[in-house]
Amino acid sequence: MQNFGGYHAVTLFSLTNEIMLANKTPNQILDEFLATGVTKNIEIDGPQHFRNYPAVAYSEIDELRQILKKHDAQVVQLGIYIDRATAPGVMLTDDQVMAHLRQQIELTSKLGARFARLALGAATEAELMAMLPILMEFDVALLLEVQGTVEPDSPLVLGHLDLFESLNDPHLGFVFDLSLCMTLLPPSYISALTSAGFSDETIATIRRIWSSGSVDDIKKFVFTQLMPSCKNDFAVSLALTLATRMGRTEPNDWQRAMKFVQTVHLKFWDTDNADRAVSQPIAALIESLAAQGFTGPLISEWGGHEWVGLEEASSLVLA
Repeated sequence: MQNFGGYHAVTLFSLTNEIMLANKTPNQILDEFLATGVTKNIEIDGPQHFRNYPAVAYSEIDELRQILKKHDAQVVQLGIYIDRATAPGVMLTDDQVMAHLRQQIELTSKLGARFARLALGAATEAELMAMLPILMEFDVALLLEVQGTVEPDSPLVLGHLDLFESLNDPHLGFVFDLSLCMTLLPPSYISALTSAGFSDETIATIRRIWSSGSVDDIKKFVFTQLMPSCKNDFAVSLALTLATRMGRTEPNDWQRAMKFVQTVHLKFWDTDNADRAVSQPIAALIESLAAQGFTGPLISEWGGHEWVGLEEASSLVLA
């Protein structure tokens, strides 16, 4: 394999269960996590971390900076959002959207982060182009996260690739989330399906359709057959997860996009590496990234908090 210039980081989103427990502040949780010495490179999720996001109090920023200094650590990426609906029936104007984004890019810069992560499709292509002067002003790269069941030949992806190629500006790019490239349904997810009341027969059908069907087949199955059989909200959430968060592409399918990938989410749901379900996609992705001269962070992200409780999560993540 070619020399690989990437480095390891962890997103605090992996500690969603601990944050939701609410017996400690996110900054206290960050302090304790950095004390473990696992990494000095952190991604934080803006709305999850700060009480009045994006209008963050200086005291919170200062406290965060002191924690980072204490551990010789840094924030490499901030998760940001566009909340277009301010109240029922009230939507942000175009100017307000730009002001909303500018406030978050400025916060990214204040935290010392190079990258701001935004969901693919959250901003229009016109808004992305209008953001370029702001991104240049603060020297922040706005990266659109591609994840789950999104496919490389989808109109959404192709439209952004055309835009990025025409602009050729490093202030715009992608976050590549490894949930795009799964080979097996996670054991913890299968266990959750049982807990949610799905029968063994239904679970066998889920596994068969997911492993052999197209994304369209999977979504059709979820919305026409699986959802009507859901017995509770937990089951509904798991069904939607299958249709949105469990992709089956391969890194090589994304070659056109790879040159715009500046950060990566190494998404994992548990630590079971049966049939190299965890290690094989990671190895293939690193091979593709190395060919492009990638030098950004590989950000570990545990994503199973929606179906795994805090006590069980600790055993899965820390095993």
